[in-house]
Amino acid sequence: MTITRRSTWRIPINLNIMLSMQDDMFPAEVMNMSEGGMFISADVMYAPRRREMTVTLSANGTAFQMPARIVWFMNNRSYARAGIEIISPPPGYMNYIDKLLTVL
Repeated sequence: MTITRRSTWRIPINLNIMLSMQDDMFPAEVMNMSEGGMFISADVMYAPRRREMTVTLSANGTAFQMPARIVWFMNNRSYARAGIEIISPPPGYMNYIDKLLTVL
């Protein structure tokens, strides 16, 4: 049996973000994040796999708007959860992740 390891560290965090897909905007919470993506949770979200969106994250007084793509999605009556890939993360976001990794 082969064990697959993730290519980047996951940082456990509770961080509020805004997601926008076409004309819809809704709040979500980041449960963990890495250099290339996030695990998010929301009360309501309609988001089929491979759908693209914009993630708005405010950290340390800086707002990052980043294009993202849904990799996996789960929805039930209580909440929606998704794994999203950040497409071309900006340098400021990467610096933010590096700072978070130094305190882990």
